[in-house]
Amino acid sequence: MAMIKVIITRAEPGHSETVKHVAALGLVPVSAPMLHLRGQGVSVPNLATYGALLFTSANGVRFFSGQLEADDPARRLTAYCVGPATLEAAQLAGFTNCQHGDGDGRDLADLVLGDRTPSDGKLLHIANAAAAGDLAQTLRNSGFNVDFLPLYAAEPARTPQRDIVAILAAPELAVVLIHSAKAAEAFRALYTLPLANAHRLVAVSKKAAAPLATAGFRSTHIAARPNEAALMACLSSCCTRL
Repeated sequence: MAMIKVIITRAEPGHSETVKHVAALGLVPVSAPMLHLRGQGVSVPNLATYGALLFTSANGVRFFSGQLEADDPARRLTAYCVGPATLEAAQLAGFTNCQHGDGDGRDLADLVLGDRTPSDGKLLHIANAAAAGDLAQTLRNSGFNVDFLPLYAAEPARTPQRDIVAILAAPELAVVLIHSAKAAEAFRALYTLPLANAHRLVAVSKKAAAPLATAGFRSTHIAARPNEAALMACLSSCCTRL
């Protein structure tokens, strides 16, 4: 396993953590972030009118908390987090009442629906500018008032990395690790496909893997749950069997 190269496409700041996780498995991490995050210049609204916060990424937590004072009462609002990594980011940012789902928007919607009613107050969904959609609509269909706050955007990488081009062209096995459909789309746009047929794709979900479905990978492996721990377990299992 030690010589298998794993191309990590996740954006920072989570990228560095994934590099550590991959190295801990005895694999060779190769950095190739496909997305770069930038603030949208959007200000946080008056939070006194909201009953709870919805975070669908750790980056949303970071951009949001960066606009709050250390003692802001918003940190005491219930913070519903999409998965364990987002939960950890919220706790580190000082949110004192956090709950989390298992890694995707459907789980988060179920968590909210099982925990509160529309009369408990308005919800604020903080996320990537491209994330408005199913979560808010699911909750609105159940009578909740949901506002969306797009604090940041993910811009795709524009220039191929020479080391990645060389790895993809070589006959030796490499693994491409995908955390999101956006990263998969950026990867497909940057690198010549189909690939050498030795390479494997390991993705956090079927949705994340979909843009690379016809890219020529020898096999595709999907994490059992859409979170980092399950993704690393899938990666380890995939590489152990090779």
